[in-house]
Amino acid sequence: MSARGERLHGAGVSAGVVIGHAVLVGRRLPQVNEEALNDDQVEAELARFSEALTASREQIAALRERVHEAIGHDGASIFDSHLLLVDDPAIVGKVIEGIRTRKRNAEHVFESVITTYYQALKKVDDSYIRDRLVDIQDVAARIIRNLQGHEPTDLSELAEPCIVVAEDLSPSEAAGIDATKVLALATALGSRTSHTAIMARAMGIPAVVGLSEGLRGIRAHDALIVDGTRGDVVVNPSEEQLTFYRQRIREQQEWFDRVQAESS
Repeated sequence: MSARGERLHGAGVSAGVVIGHAVLVGRRLPQVNEEALNDDQVEAELARFSEALTASREQIAALRERVHEAIGHDGASIFDSHLLLVDDPAIVGKVIEGIRTRKRNAEHVFESVITTYYQALKKVDDSYIRDRLVDIQDVAARIIRNLQGHEPTDLSELAEPCIVVAEDLSPSEAAGIDATKVLALATALGSRTSHTAIMARAMGIPAVVGLSEGLRGIRAHDALIVDGTRGDVVVNPSEEQLTFYRQRIREQQEWFDRVQAESS
């Protein structure tokens, strides 16, 4: 548990200061069991895998359109790489071959193929590649959930305004954000080029990423201050800290009002 008034520092990737309460969002990868297939079950399993790919493709295309309407092409283009992953002939081909030769269920074969692909890219010492690893996790989780008949995570269903705290947000999760309910984002992972940062800036939501292990001490409903300009998160702030940041928020609003007045 974080000490009262503890200040965590990460990378401020979307400017602004807000005060609110934490909601913890954990991206749980679906549990996959290994199941043996009889010879006469293989074709049906291949068909089930094909149907899951089709459903995933349709969901991603719908997400892309939704984000395009909300924040424009740059935000929506994130999902182009997702569509390419769904249709990647190397990955799809290995899964089909694995189902046929190993006679195992599609979830198990797909997970083993995508894990090998993920681990190979994880060894590449490039920050851009590391940021794209979340794409692989996002698409993999979507395909597995479709195979299992589970609904994807949807941050548009948050009941009240809050600060979302997570290890990281997948593009699909970020696309579901309702900007009237999500006051700010605070994540353990991420950089200025991560999807969380790109989506936060596009939606004008303050965000701090790269907070690492510090976020582990935050509990649901903890009071937080997120300073996306300086890259700070204050946990259960003191009255003195609240007074300081409330003044920052007033100054921020006054500046915004002046800009709006000058541009009208």
